[in-house]
Amino acid sequence: MRHALLAVLLAGCLHADEEVAKRASIEADCPFTQLHLTPRPELSAATYDVSACGRVLRYTCSKPVGYPLTCAREPDPQQAGPQR
Repeated sequence: MRHALLAVLLAGCLHADEEVAKRASIEADCPFTQLHLTPRPELSAATYDVSACGRVLRYTCSKPVGYPLTCAREPDPQQAGPQR
């Protein structure tokens, strides 16, 4: 059972970076070649900061069982203030 749960969690995370890059490219109007993704495991296993054409965007992804992967944009890291 533990291995099945781990496999489901990993399957969702394997494509999170692709979904984040796609969304950041559209939302920042920035080509893929100018994106730099930085995983933020200290915040969550599926949180990424994206440098995109001079902007920094943050996304957190989730993949509930039986539902598609979704990535939500968080408040801009530079404007959100210190992390607690």
